[in-house]
Amino acid sequence: MIAGKYRWVVAGLVLYVLGVIAYVSCDYHLSKREAYAALDKCLLTGASAVSAIIGDSYHASLIRDGISEEEYLDLVQRLTRLADASGLNYVYSMVHKGGAVLFTSCSATKEELADGSFSKALDTYDEASEALKRAFGGNSPVFEVYTDQWGTFRSAFVPVGSPDGTRYVVGADISMEEVRRTIWAKLLKSLASGAVFVVLLVPLGVGLLWLARDDRRLLKEEIERNTQEIVELNTKLEERIRSAEQEAERARQATEEASLAREQAERARREGMLHAAGQIEDVVQRLSSASEDISAQIEQSSKGSEVQRERAGETAASMEEMNATVLEVA
Repeated sequence: MIAGKYRWVVAGLVLYVLGVIAYVSCDYHLSKREAYAALDKCLLTGASAVSAIIGDSYHASLIRDGISEEEYLDLVQRLTRLADASGLNYVYSMVHKGGAVLFTSCSATKEELADGSFSKALDTYDEASEALKRAFGGNSPVFEVYTDQWGTFRSAFVPVGSPDGTRYVVGADISMEEVRRTIWAKLLKSLASGAVFVVLLVPLGVGLLWLARDDRRLLKEEIERNTQEIVELNTKLEERIRSAEQEAERARQATEEASLAREQAERARREGMLHAAGQIEDVVQRLSSASEDISAQIEQSSKGSEVQRERAGETAASMEEMNATVLEVA
């Protein structure tokens, strides 16, 4: 019951957390896209500013007359100030000539300015990427992440055409370390926003914990009560089982007694029949004996009657003889 009670609450919390995660993810990706857009805009601004600093006739003059070290150093310093003010690592310009990509101007780091290791005018850039080379033949800016001897950068290459027909590319670089720091900052911001939404759940979570604790207490009491009822039911059941076993034992004993009585009655019946048969046999014997006696008496009577009849006949004959004698005498 309790699980069902909180099922929808838990489902809602899960959906809420998933929504916060989705929000943080979307916010991070949007922030990352915005960061890249801002960086690319900064790169485009810095690269375009190079054109304004060197001027439209710079490349024609450089190729035709060259440039002195003092003039080139002054240009490098101005481009360096531009890069520093724009938050960029390098800004530069290049031309594609004779199948090679050549530096025509560039900014420098403090270390490079100190030891003079920055790229000179018309130095060959041996690590030019295919994207950079394509930029010379196009009309749209090209963005690329690449690695060379100076590090790993996100760069913008902007093709430019001088009034005299010279095609060149102005570019700007920003270190990927800076890009990663910017993206990391955006991620932390998104996570902080998500954390705020999660923190808002704390009061609700505390309240649910209190309710859950009360429900656990009630559940425990209900379990104990049900357990006691089960124990009582088991006790009653055991008593009923014992009673039923006693009844069954009494029934078994009664059955055995009934069987015994039935056997005794059957045996008594058989014995009574044998006794009665003996008595009848005695009676029959006595009757047979009496019948024989009667038959003998009847036979004797018959014989006596015959003798009497003979004697009567003899008497009658004697009387007749007597009568005849009397008549003769008369």
